[in-house]
Amino acid sequence: LHLVQVQGEERYSNLEVNKRLALTSHGKASATLAVREGCVLEVCVAQFWSSAGATTVDLEVDFHGLSAATGAQNAVAIVAGEGYGAVRVKSALRTERLNPSAKLDRLQSTLRPKKAELAPLRDAERDSLWEGKRSHGLTLEYSLSVKEKDGATVAVRMPAINKRVYDGPLDHQLYYIVDKYHRVVGEGDIYPEDHKLSKGEYTVRVLLRHDSPEVLRKLETTPLVLDRKLDTAVELGVYERLNDLALHRDSAKAKAKALLKDECRPLFLAAADDEKMPKGAEAGDVLKGKLTLGAKSPAVPVTYVVCPKAEDLDKKKGEKKTDADKGKEKKDAATKLQEAARDAQMSALKKLPRGTHEERAEYDMALSVLLTQFPDHLPLLVQQCKTQKEVADNADETDKVVAMDAAVSAADGVIAAVDT
Repeated sequence: LHLVQVQGEERYSNLEVNKRLALTSHGKASATLAVREGCVLEVCVAQFWSSAGATTVDLEVDFHGLSAATGAQNAVAIVAGEGYGAVRVKSALRTERLNPSAKLDRLQSTLRPKKAELAPLRDAERDSLWEGKRSHGLTLEYSLSVKEKDGATVAVRMPAINKRVYDGPLDHQLYYIVDKYHRVVGEGDIYPEDHKLSKGEYTVRVLLRHDSPEVLRKLETTPLVLDRKLDTAVELGVYERLNDLALHRDSAKAKAKALLKDECRPLFLAAADDEKMPKGAEAGDVLKGKLTLGAKSPAVPVTYVVCPKAEDLDKKKGEKKTDADKGKEKKDAATKLQEAARDAQMSALKKLPRGTHEERAEYDMALSVLLTQFPDHLPLLVQQCKTQKEVADNADETDKVVAMDAAVSAADGVIAAVDT
């Protein structure tokens, strides 16, 4: 059984099913192929060469599934700064079960070449083409850093030229990966493969070949896509109402339900929280995954552009406060000695007797000297406030108003000295 749907600029291997079916009398077998509306589907059935005798087969083609309209070539694009991506799901053929879920399982980052060398291939006789043409090679070097402690699974890709053999724009393409000791740890060609790399620094060398050096010069700045497989997929919240997404109502996420024929429903995919982002994801990187609509519906590709991470405002406030405190603590030996002497004088001041008029006068003189030397020292201002209050409490009626005004003035000095 061979099923194929021809779509422009797509590989047949991505659009076909080629399956051998072993059937008994009155037996049944099935095959499934994701199709695109508006394109012809070719279905071919043939008896295998080693099967004897004639065979009668009843063939039934059954179309089903949900379709997604995104306005972006049947893919959902989410720019994290915008907060969400939208898709409209329609059941065009029959009642279908909708059970949406979205996961991102690949991280893509982009590298530019740090070095480019263009030269004719070495062996003039072997590498010469007809009509005297000479093959030229462009070698591009890229720096690759793996920061994950446990390493990473990485594929290197040039999407515009990969997976194209006979109809490809170049004569040849190869790449290999070397570590800092120049040991080859991975290689490949037009079909990118995953390579398990340990933590460290690597160099990727890509060789592109063509008979025209002018063509190769235009490729000297070609970006290289690093495609990393995530150990843990990033799940995205799927909502039916945009307001629920905006307010992060987890209880209002989309649930499984039946979609009647010709019924259309909007779905909104929420941007992921910073703590769910993979450690190696930087602003501008791309996460790839899929939106699954149901068991019998093709998955919808999801592209997610990573935005800058939010600053920890609480931590930032703490850092500012800590810096201020550290600035206060940076004192030289002379300042520390002066403060120690001040504290000793304060302690002695509190112990001075204030019972008689002469003792009160000596105490006031000592307090005045300390206030002159340390006018902004809060404990000293508090002591002055207490002293003025004692004076006001013990004053007679004629002096009480003046003493209370002095106490209030001292209290105002304490309030002004407090760092709010």
